[in-house]
Formats: sequence, C-alpha cells, structure tokens
Amino acid sequence: MSVLIKNYAILLIYSISIVLLWGMCFVSYPESNKITCGIALVLTFISSYFIQKENHFKLKFVEKLILLLFPSSYYIFFAINDINYLISPLLIGLIFLVFNLFVFKDLRIFRNNIFFVLITISYTTVFFTRWQYVNSGESERRSIIINEFNNQTQKEEKKQEAPDTSINISSFSFLNLKLDTVQIKTDKPFVFIETWNETCYPCKKAIRDLTPILDTMQNIESYFIYESNKFDKNVFISSTQKEKELSNQNILADYKQEFFQSMRMNAYPVFLIIDIREEKIIFMKTGYGGKASKDMWDKKLEEIAKKK
Repeated sequence: MSVLIKNYAILLIYSISIVLLWGMCFVSYPESNKITCGIALVLTFISSYFIQKENHFKLKFVEKLILLLFPSSYYIFFAINDINYLISPLLIGLIFLVFNLFVFKDLRIFRNNIFFVLITISYTTVFFTRWQYVNSGESERRSIIINEFNNQTQKEEKKQEAPDTSINISSFSFLNLKLDTVQIKTDKPFVFIETWNETCYPCKKAIRDLTPILDTMQNIESYFIYESNKFDKNVFISSTQKEKELSNQNILADYKQEFFQSMRMNAYPVFLIIDIREEKIIFMKTGYGGKASKDMWDKKLEEIAKKK
C-alpha cells in the first residue's frame, strides 16, 4: 500500500512540475520565446518517457490520469477563457503527454521520435510567434497611449512618435466601398477608429471582439479604416466582404495613406478615440493582444459611453 501511495505521489509531483515548466517556458512573457518553447516540448516528451521507463512501461490507466491531472487542468483553465489557446503550446505539450502515454511509449524506437521532433520544429518555427503575439501581449509592449486626463504621452518600446492630440478628422479624405471619396462626419460626440489590413491577424481579432460592444454605443461612431502601402481597390473590397463582422460597419480606405502618415503610424492595428467637439485625440493605442486587450477596450469604451 505504501509503495502505491509513493508511486502516486511521484506521479503527482511530476504532473505539477510539468505545469511549472510550461508556465515558465510557454506563458511567462517576455521570458518565453521560440527557444524556451522548443526546450519545454522536448523535455515534456523525454521526461514522460523516463517516467514510463521507471515503471517498466506498465503504468495503469488511473496512474496515467494522475500524471495528466495538472497539465490538462492547466490547459483547460486558459482555454475556457480564450479560444486562441487552441493554437497554444500548452495544447501541443498536452498532446505530447497523451501520445507518449498511450501511443508512442518507447522512444528507443526511432520512428516514435519522428512524431515529436517534427511537431516541435514546425510549431516553434511557425506557430509559436503568432500565438504569443495574439495572447501574450507582444502588441501591448509596443504601444502608445495618450492619457485623456493629463494629456501626457506614455511611450514603452514602440519606436513611433505620438502625433499631435489636436485633429480635424473631417479634413481627411477616404474611399468608401462604393469607391466614392468621403470624409468622416458625424453628429455623435466621439469617433472610434481602428486601422486594419487583410494580412493582419490582430486587426481581425480586434474587429471580432470589439464590434459587438461598439454596436451598443450611442455616443460613439465607429470606423474601420483599411491601410495598405500598395492600395488596391479590389483587394480592399474583397477583404472587407470576407470579414462578416464588418458587414454593418463604417468601412473606409486610407487610399493615399494621408491619415496613416499624419498620425505617424508605422504599424497596425492602431486605435483612436477622438472627441469631435474639441477636435482632440483622447486615446490612442497600437496593437491588440487578445483577452487582455479586449478587457481593456471593454472598460475604455464603457467609460466613453458614460460621457455626455
């Protein structure tokens, strides 16, 4: 009985250690990167092999469940709050554990290693950077915030100058989807702007996240401004049509990039909130980092909605 309890305790300790490893190498931003991701994935499938080897590859089903307890709970904790964790390294690590426990048990067999090695290389080189950008706040580190209360500019690591806070948004010309030249004119006191491009995943993520709450704002007129340094009207129209969340929104194209250059932008998405009556930018931010950004924008838009 004591031997069984000891074995269960060892499996629980291993289960917890895997979570600690993933936390440091996958989730702990900015320390986590492609290298730490690759190391953690390699350690995951190698360590689970040695755990099985110590048990002569005869782990009982309940023992395998104990081993999976904390890693699976850790992944589920994040995944239920953000669907983008479907492409996270946590899922890859969990898959490695499951496959090593139930499918490719003995890594002394060469072909059993191919599965883990190929996935580790492909994930760390292709998918990890995209996942980290969306979920771990890479865009949050590269941001400009114009504080609406003291009019000071906070610069973090973004090599971009803040524009003047005064702005006459109606002075800029844009193209609408009918390819007519138009200006932004509204009776509402505030204008929300997001710049976007068809190649920009964070832009599309922000559009999906923010349009529902923007549709409820009575005192904010929202515009989604398409940016491209090689503007093509057909790409502009087709890209807009592919985004169902834009079907009932105000879509414009900064076809000469006059607005882009005037705002001293060098990336997208860029978000602005403009006080139309005072002709003043009261909030500006570059980048969108997933759930953290959504929570920030929900709070910010609710604050603006309370203004007269």
